[in-house]
Amino acid sequence: MLHIDTPLSTLASLAEYRETRRHLFPSDSSLDWYIRQHRAQLVESGALVKHLNQWHALPQEFDRYLLEAGKRAAASSKGLL
Repeated sequence: MLHIDTPLSTLASLAEYRETRRHLFPSDSSLDWYIRQHRAQLVESGALVKHLNQWHALPQEFDRYLLEAGKRAAASSKGLL
């Protein structure tokens, strides 16, 4: 959840966020697709905010969401690989 004391300087454009996480989102459209699939949950978790009609990521919260979603996916997976 986004805390009121979160500094605005931690906001990153989606392009900035994607650039530092190319190993997770290798194509320009992969992060966009992921956000379309999980937008409501990302907003609820405080990982994604909109300002002046542009989306921004809060990197720490976005990373936390990715890790939690990955854990849930792994727990519900039937096979190891």
